[in-house]
Parts: sequence; C-alpha cells; structure tokens
Amino acid sequence: MWKTIFGFILLGITYKYYYSIKNILRFNHRCILITGGAGELGKQLTELFSQNKNTKIILVDVNEESLKETKELFSDNKNIITYKCDITPPEEIPKMLKEFTEIYKIDTLITNAGLVSNRSLLQLTDTDISSTLNVNILAAILMTKYILPVMIKDKRGHIINIASIAGLMGVPNLTDYCASKFALVGFHSALRHELAIYKNIHCTCICPYFFKSNLFDGTKGY
Repeated sequence: MWKTIFGFILLGITYKYYYSIKNILRFNHRCILITGGAGELGKQLTELFSQNKNTKIILVDVNEESLKETKELFSDNKNIITYKCDITPPEEIPKMLKEFTEIYKIDTLITNAGLVSNRSLLQLTDTDISSTLNVNILAAILMTKYILPVMIKDKRGHIINIASIAGLMGVPNLTDYCASKFALVGFHSALRHELAIYKNIHCTCICPYFFKSNLFDGTKGY
C-alpha cells in the first residue's frame, strides 16, 4: 500500500516538474545567472538554455577548475560568462550582484547552488550546519532580494529555485540539507504570493529526485 502511495507521490512530482520545465522555457530569457553553475545540474541547465544562442548565461561557482571545464565544454557559445565566488559568506552576495547588474540586465535567476554534508545530526559541526544553511537557503533569499528590484524596474523576470525532493520529505543523514530545502520550498511559496501583483515576474520551484552528482558522494561541493 505504501509503495503505491509513494508511487503516486513521485508521479505527481514528475508531472509538476515536467510542466515547470515547459513554463520555464516559455519565458524569453535574455540574461540568466546560475549559481552552482559548474556542478552537474548547472551544466545541464547551461546546455538547456544554450539552445537559444542569444541568451547570455552567467555561471557562478566556488570551484574555479570546474568553471574552466564548463567554459571549455560550451566553448562554441560566446555568451557564457564564468565567475568564481564563494557565496557562503552572505556579505559577498550584494557585492557580486552589484557588479553584474551594472553591466548586464539579468532577467532570470536560478538559485542552484547546494551544499551537502552527508552526516548524521550528531556528527555535524556547528560550522557544517551554518555553511549548509548559508548556501542552500540564505544565499537564495539574499540573491532574490537584491536582484528583484532590477526585475521590477525592467518589468520582467523569472526566479527559479532548485530545491529537492529532500525539501518535501525527510532523509536520514541529510538533516541540515532537508531543513534548508524545506525552507527553500516555503520561501518560494511565500514569494509567489508576493510576486502576484507583478504582471511579468514569475517564480518557479523545482524539486528533483536525487540524481548522479558528486554532491551526494560524501563530498562537499556546490
């Protein structure tokens, strides 16, 4: 019985995920900023949006080597920009966005950066927990806060939060990660209501199932 119920839940999530992607692609993206841009999902998102050669894509990541590899992977697309930044310290976010918004008209923000510790609660240090919450939820909130005025001024924008199925159900050894993703889902839900007064500013929350990525291989990375 529980397998059947769980199956229907996954089917519903898949259906919602499919139509979220369709809605995302309907928006005419001009300049996209993707955090965690050099990770596995970041590369997939870059490939997806690279189908439109007129779309400028800014990839932000803490891993400089991975950024170089991603840049080489899409070397035929001159509209891809890479930027190394550690968004764990909250004070770095307004600095980075100020630099970008002075040059580019960003109309799409994808909060894809994620940090996983892969340890039980009692094995986590206070720093582990703070870092996970800073990257997975605080950075998403702050980036939205600082970039939203630009979207409102331009009367167009799309905020895409990459949450997780771990933001819908608890998973052992991912207590801090689950807490951050549940928070991201709640943030999106509240933000969606606030954005309802704007005609052409949208927000989407995607909760994918776990996929092949070094994020869940017992290593830290985003």
